[in-house]
Amino acid sequence: MLTKLIITVLFFTLNLITFSKMTEYQDFSSERSTWFFKIDKEGKNTIFSDFYPPFDPSVKVENFSPIMEYNLDSNYYFNNQNNLMVELEDLKKIYAPYFSYSLEKDRLNIEFVRYDKEIIGNLGKRNTKLEYTKRVWNLSLDIKKSVGEIEYSQYEKFIGGRNKKFIEPTKILVRKRSTITLSNKDFEKSGDKLYISASKIMKYFDIKTIIQEGYLALQFDNIPRITTQTSNPPSAKNTWLSGGVERTDENYTWADYMNDIIEGRRKSGWFWKGIYISEKDSFRDNNGKSINLDINKIVPLAIYIPSNYSPKDSRLAFILHGGTGNENASAYRLAQRDIYLEKYAEKYNYILAFPNGWTQNPLWMHRQALVSFEKSYDLVMENFPVSEDRVFLMGNSLGGRGTFDVAMRKPDMFQAIVSTAPA
Repeated sequence: MLTKLIITVLFFTLNLITFSKMTEYQDFSSERSTWFFKIDKEGKNTIFSDFYPPFDPSVKVENFSPIMEYNLDSNYYFNNQNNLMVELEDLKKIYAPYFSYSLEKDRLNIEFVRYDKEIIGNLGKRNTKLEYTKRVWNLSLDIKKSVGEIEYSQYEKFIGGRNKKFIEPTKILVRKRSTITLSNKDFEKSGDKLYISASKIMKYFDIKTIIQEGYLALQFDNIPRITTQTSNPPSAKNTWLSGGVERTDENYTWADYMNDIIEGRRKSGWFWKGIYISEKDSFRDNNGKSINLDINKIVPLAIYIPSNYSPKDSRLAFILHGGTGNENASAYRLAQRDIYLEKYAEKYNYILAFPNGWTQNPLWMHRQALVSFEKSYDLVMENFPVSEDRVFLMGNSLGGRGTFDVAMRKPDMFQAIVSTAPA
């Protein structure tokens, strides 16, 4: 039963502990290159994104297709010119922490930062050697006149990677300035909110617009070469892979999966939820101790819901990944050995929840990891509730250490815990 599931999950999950502190840029164990918006004149707030592991493209998900659902604070819409209109604060969160802005009267200033990465050594290993290129755009617009200017800066390349100390580049190799002209239809105010034409604005940051299968996608013009998706880029036309239990055919696409989520037709199987964690969030344990953090990002949570799920009878197991993991690591590493966690979840009626707790410093005991866990718990219990006496926690290596730490901070939350090889 639970013991078999625990042993299977934890015995095969290989992880290492890492320590590093980023000054501005934060490497994260789960990244995205594309955002999908359902084309519809009616307002919607549900959007989707792809997934890729940013450190090693040889570590790829092959048996299922992670597509993360995220709910904006405000509905997006398409105006009379068919432009995608997104509320400015929502757009900031989508691309956080590298999208910042200021708005004073009619003057809008946006700074957008990208760190392009390419593997130059140790492909297929955990200590991949990466070459980074920092690119910065500073856009200043008079939204009343719909004119402005943009400055682009490209910095010298630098070497980094997992476990490497981050050195912020300072030498600018390329600097360009140009003027831009937009339409007054590209900006619309609603009360104290400003909506902007996302596709028109983001194209100045090398983000292109693709329309397929009823979805508008905002995608990096040059998909990071860090990912194997370069040859098979994220697309609403792609076949959606369902994992080891659910059966779909090659005609079932990403668009079909996203449509089923939006329309509420999907009741079981794999789900991925996005949780926005701000720099203002904090974690409080049962004693009221506050743990602050220093991240501003949408963090993913992977969930598997068994087909026989019921609030009364189902159990919930949280599985904490290790130092090189992400929300998909435990499942896809086991799947590479033809061990599918979904089969255990179906057999023993378990919800499986995989929080993501890793930035460059992956300790579950502080920073965003604890907040990620707490928000993940709240999200699962709100959307797929179970009895509070049917919640379990487990982890291996750094996740094993995190299991002890979370359980000590929240001793009344779990019916049982399992920690193996805590690091």
